[in-house]
Amino acid sequence: IINAVPAISLLSFGIFNRGLVPGLCFGA
Repeated sequence: IINAVPAISLLSFGIFNRGLVPGLCFGA
């Protein structure tokens, strides 16, 4: 749960700033 918040934040940041696919790769 603790690691879920920054992971979701990074995923959302990647999606909004780099696009869906790069966002997923960056988030993963």
